[in-house]
Amino acid sequence: MGIVYCAWVGLLYAFRSHDSFEARGLQVKNLLLFYFVAGLACGAIVGGLRRWRSSLLGARAVGVIAMLPLAFGAEILVKGDPRAWEAKHWILMVCFGAVIGVAMGGSFRTTSTDQS
Repeated sequence: MGIVYCAWVGLLYAFRSHDSFEARGLQVKNLLLFYFVAGLACGAIVGGLRRWRSSLLGARAVGVIAMLPLAFGAEILVKGDPRAWEAKHWILMVCFGAVIGVAMGGSFRTTSTDQS
């Protein structure tokens, strides 16, 4: 999925120039790096915790764990250095990761035939 997002950003950059990104405080190279690294991290977590995904509760827990690096990376992309964050940024990051992780985690559920 990260590759799809990278391609999308590349097309937007090619046809709309970098102004639309910089107007939002984003640098294209950082956005592409974020999509690539976040996709690898989330995929590794979901794959590595495959055994947990046999129950709905376990799948949702995997979703939360997988979303936290993505939420952290997104917050860095938007707000910059984490050492300069206020408490509300940390809370927002954790809440975003938890809510999206629980919502998406159900789709990570595996069946016994997927466990091989």
